[in-house]
Amino acid sequence: MSEDIEGAPVDERICKLCRFARRLFLLAWLHSAAFAAVSVSLGGTTGLGKVVGDQYFLGDHWRYRPVSKAVYELMAVYERIALVVFILGFAAIMLHNVLRQCKDVPKRWEVW
Repeated sequence: MSEDIEGAPVDERICKLCRFARRLFLLAWLHSAAFAAVSVSLGGTTGLGKVVGDQYFLGDHWRYRPVSKAVYELMAVYERIALVVFILGFAAIMLHNVLRQCKDVPKRWEVW
């Protein structure tokens, strides 16, 4: 097993990155489930909602539920956070798959 510049075995570092990526993906998956539960309990999302004058509505497939301005703004922020977490989770699972393949390369091709 070769070592990189910092002295840690390369295989061990890849395993640690794999575990981190898998945990980040699971966290993103759980957050997506929580977001779905919150949006269902509140009656929709701001993406499907609308603002008419001083009235705020959360939308869910052509149905609108009136909410206060504070709830509407809070949901808008939460939707943005959920999108970022989802993208990070998707990137993490892609990184995990790439690192797993990199980890198998030395065994198959005796590179290290």
